[in-house]
Amino acid sequence: MKRLRESHGGFLEQGVHYWLGHSSNAPITWDIDAVQEAIAKRGMQVRARRGAG
Repeated sequence: MKRLRESHGGFLEQGVHYWLGHSSNAPITWDIDAVQEAIAKRGMQVRARRGAG
């Protein structure tokens, strides 16, 4: 999931899908339901584009 963050070229947004801790070595807090929904939505978009092409 870390690679899917906006800061790494992905589509998961800080403050919506995850929150950073107070320091650089603090854990990331994930909103699992929001992440699963975003991944499913992204998958549907990809499948729709493949079907249209």
